[in-house]
Amino acid sequence: MRRQRQNTQRQARRLLAVADRQVAELTAALYRARLRGHDLAASAAADQLNIALQTQEIGRARYERILLRLDAMEDAQ
Repeated sequence: MRRQRQNTQRQARRLLAVADRQVAELTAALYRARLRGHDLAASAAADQLNIALQTQEIGRARYERILLRLDAMEDAQ
């Protein structure tokens, strides 16, 4: 059970790091587009950033639920 929890934590950290990088890259793209006055590109970057933030939030919530289930399974044993 402990190994499963460690593997889950490791996998979640990797996935969340990817999501964090994506959010950072899209934020930078949004600021660059705004600085250059590219309204259409800024709008597209903002849309992509909103999707990435929602995906990141969903991923974090899913990870928390998985850990709670693993905790409950450990307590039951």
